[in-house]
Amino acid sequence: MEQLDVTFTPANGAPPRTITVRIGTPVRGERSWTARVEVLAGDDSHAWTCQGTDWAQVLELSTWNIPSYLHGIVDRAGGGTLEPPFYEREPRGKKAYMERQLDYMPPGATQSVPVRLRIGLPVPHPEYDWESTLTIEGFPDRADYSKGMTGADPMLALSYALAIAPLHLRLMMKRGGRLTWD
Repeated sequence: MEQLDVTFTPANGAPPRTITVRIGTPVRGERSWTARVEVLAGDDSHAWTCQGTDWAQVLELSTWNIPSYLHGIVDRAGGGTLEPPFYEREPRGKKAYMERQLDYMPPGATQSVPVRLRIGLPVPHPEYDWESTLTIEGFPDRADYSKGMTGADPMLALSYALAIAPLHLRLMMKRGGRLTWD
């Protein structure tokens, strides 16, 4: 098991506290490898199990969400610093979201308006296990929509976001019009 103690110093002047990050030794199963990840931070503690096709991939996937999770702890505390620092990043060669560009033709319009639908890859959530963020941007005269869809596991969070996206697109088109994509 690998363990790292990270010092979190809140911006509000509260005393620094230690956040312990643990990555368990990868275990080979019949079809895949697994590794357990734990972030021990008091009320913000969370643990999850990662799966990969081989030893290297399970280690890579195990570490992928740690910076985002740590930055979530900092954000919920109103800011602060981590020592050693962690920088949020996208995995090499991957986007951290799926995106589709749509064309919205409002009723009576002669020109379509670009609308962006984005669904974030699931990330650990301290309260609801996993979260996938649904974002819809670009509808005229409507505020952009962005909300985390949560679930007990990554597949459930992603499934919720995929299921709710068409409903919110219809709501945002409440005055009619047509939505298309290439």
